[in-house]
Amino acid sequence: PKPLMPINEKPLIDYIINPFTERGFKNFLVSINFKSNIIKSYFKDLTKNYRINFIEEKTPLGTIGAISLIKNKVSQNFIITNCDTIYNIDYSKFYNFHLKKGNLLTIAVSGKKIIFPYGVCEIDKKDNLINMEEKPKKNFLVNTGLYLMNKKLIKYFPKNKLLDINNIIEICKEKKIPISTFLINEKSWSDFGSLKNYLNKFSSFDWKNNS
Repeated sequence: PKPLMPINEKPLIDYIINPFTERGFKNFLVSINFKSNIIKSYFKDLTKNYRINFIEEKTPLGTIGAISLIKNKVSQNFIITNCDTIYNIDYSKFYNFHLKKGNLLTIAVSGKKIIFPYGVCEIDKKDNLINMEEKPKKNFLVNTGLYLMNKKLIKYFPKNKLLDINNIIEICKEKKIPISTFLINEKSWSDFGSLKNYLNKFSSFDWKNNS
């Protein structure tokens, strides 16, 4: 399972949890489905200074569907993170920003420059070339997979349904629920969700500050 992928002799989930514990967070919920017994066994034998409870998905619920199962297990505001992304941010600032804004959902976003690997052609209605831009660079503001949520939002989650964050964003838009965004530095997060990223990002991420 992804949370146990080894990085510098430690599983990925340690790099996710440890920065929280260093800033005083003590209670964690981990949603499990694929090879859940292996994840449970790892934490059973681990010496830790925090409490962890497992939310078992009987069927896969997507990236955020398990939230429907935790209404009575979380505080008023709680942080959600993916199991395959590491962050090097001040979670206290993130939390305080969320409280100050007063919205039910805050999404951590980051600038991302994408280089398109081909020349992009612009043509007219007669198929004549107007312009060609070689390997254009575009700047986007992207979702990093880190969220702060108020438990009031959980009532809008259908139980045991496959859900991704875009489904919840659509619900918020329909109900006119404002959503905040919290900007983090492009170098302060790293996504290990694909094999290519997993193999390529060891040299670029700041392991010293995520030990």
